[in-house]
Amino acid sequence: MESPLERLRPQRVIEVLDHTFRVYRANFLTFVALVAVISVPLNLISYLVQSAESRSEVFITTTDTFGNTTTEFNDSAFTGSIVVLLVSVVAGFLQIVVVNAVITQIASENLLGRQRSVIEALGDVAGRLLPLGLALVLLGIVAGIGFFFFGVIGLLCLLPLLGLPMVLYFSLVAYFFLVPVMVLERVSFGQGMSRAMALGKARFWQTFGFAVGVALITTVANFALTVVGALLSGAAGAGLEDLTQTNPVSTALNTLVSVLIAPVLPIGLTLMYYDTRMRVEGLDLSLQLLPEAMARPAALPSPKLPLSFATSKDMLNILCLTLGFIGLLIAYFAFIFLLIGILAL
Repeated sequence: MESPLERLRPQRVIEVLDHTFRVYRANFLTFVALVAVISVPLNLISYLVQSAESRSEVFITTTDTFGNTTTEFNDSAFTGSIVVLLVSVVAGFLQIVVVNAVITQIASENLLGRQRSVIEALGDVAGRLLPLGLALVLLGIVAGIGFFFFGVIGLLCLLPLLGLPMVLYFSLVAYFFLVPVMVLERVSFGQGMSRAMALGKARFWQTFGFAVGVALITTVANFALTVVGALLSGAAGAGLEDLTQTNPVSTALNTLVSVLIAPVLPIGLTLMYYDTRMRVEGLDLSLQLLPEAMARPAALPSPKLPLSFATSKDMLNILCLTLGFIGLLIAYFAFIFLLIGILAL
């Protein structure tokens, strides 16, 4: 019988997608419990604060008996808004950094034939959380500036909107394997960023297609769970509308959906990371040379991959994204004009 290391081999994208859900099923309670421990308390706090905030306004306008209006600043409502914002930031940080790091570690160990609990995986990745968090913050700042610059100018002139596919391309290239590289390898901050981009470029379209596939599946699952929740809440028509409001049912349902869906993408990107390294660096062969108990990416030196910006391959990929972006814009405006024409009849 083959060992897990001997079964390591490159897979097609559809096989990686299938493997992702098999890993998810095999560790379902572990993944769900991990996400729930962080998501449920934060969503509960956010709901309580938003409920209190919805009953008050930041600016209160009053009219006296003579018809004069005065506007006063509501300190408590403003404080509530700040608390909601801070809770959202903390939830996002914990979700992206801590949860994704632990899920990546568990998925990696599962692929190599080992089981890790949440506590064990958290201990494994504890020393990597700070550099991972810094790398994600840096990526978010750079990508945010790029999207803001081209997006705002694009509102004034459509031509700069064509720069958005370039920002999207380099953001995706850097993000796809950033968490697996920073968590599973022993690399410095700069080397981790460089390796993540080099690996992301190596199989961009395969990883992009995989991420789109995961997004479609999770979107359908999200919609199905939302409809089921609306039906169970007691009013199918009104329930669907109520789920967009802040109420206990919508909060509980949104939390449940996020808990169930959150593990899928980090598991999948971890498997795509292994697949890419097996194709580009022969990772499977290198791991098979190690004792099975020690076989993991951190036990191997991380190869230095050449990284150059704006290569001909990058330009071709950006051109394809740009053409797709233009196609989406044309389809969007065509739909708007068609809708306007139908309403005018």
